[in-house]
Amino acid sequence: MKHFSKYLSGIFLILAMLSCDKPHKAENIKVTSFNIRYSEAQDGPNDWIHRQPIVSQYLQTSQADIIGFQEVLQDQMNFLVENLEGYGSYGIGRDDGKKQGEYAPIFYKQSRFKKISEGTFWLSETPEDTASVGWDAALCRIASWVKLKDKQTGDPILAINTHFDHQGEIARQKSAQLLMDKAREIVGDNPAIITGDFNLTPSEAPYKILTSETGNQFFDSYSVAESKTLGNKQTFHAYGHKEGEFFIDFIFINKHLSALDYQIDEERSGDIYISDHYPISATLEIVK
Repeated sequence: MKHFSKYLSGIFLILAMLSCDKPHKAENIKVTSFNIRYSEAQDGPNDWIHRQPIVSQYLQTSQADIIGFQEVLQDQMNFLVENLEGYGSYGIGRDDGKKQGEYAPIFYKQSRFKKISEGTFWLSETPEDTASVGWDAALCRIASWVKLKDKQTGDPILAINTHFDHQGEIARQKSAQLLMDKAREIVGDNPAIITGDFNLTPSEAPYKILTSETGNQFFDSYSVAESKTLGNKQTFHAYGHKEGEFFIDFIFINKHLSALDYQIDEERSGDIYISDHYPISATLEIVK
């Protein structure tokens, strides 16, 4: 009987070892992109001080796994850190590479991801040069990124967050190509996500560059999602003053991810909007 017990223990040990070797299917990943509107803007009833409670409530209920914010100033970065308990973050100010100017920060759930590396590059001909202005852009623009390790699978995943220039047409085209090249350079042939306010619509050239049929191709999660909740079909609404469909905020994914659903989060409290942009969210699944 003693030998039989040892025999069974051996079998259980082997089965346990085999089960550890089996790849673990990761849970879905909820990703949000949100232009928060910079705090120095004079927006009357929609000033930052009035919008803070709506933003805080949204972040607490949304519980996204990865969030890319745009137009974040230092006081807003402090606010986000305080209101996103359990999240790690990375971001720098675009004007000095430290705390001056707008951030394009990324927040991620520490229970799900471990940060492997981080960085920022400027959207210019010299992307490593701090505050460099690219091509025909009106302002210096950045893309911040974090390379994460999925604690469920051990696999790497890249999140890049950016805000394209609002005037430079050439700058937006060149920035799109730069994003694709950097994604491949940083994470290789692994899952990659690009969030941001791109200041362009799907009919324009930079969008087509990002979604072109190349080895670096990205897909618009809105276009490929299995289900959609779109509301009035605006991501930028200018506090309710924009008419018609208007998509300029996107969550792009590469071939290693699929979009299960996509939604525009039309958050407001009475006449006060969460921002002049609505946050957008997508539920993603890793595809091997």
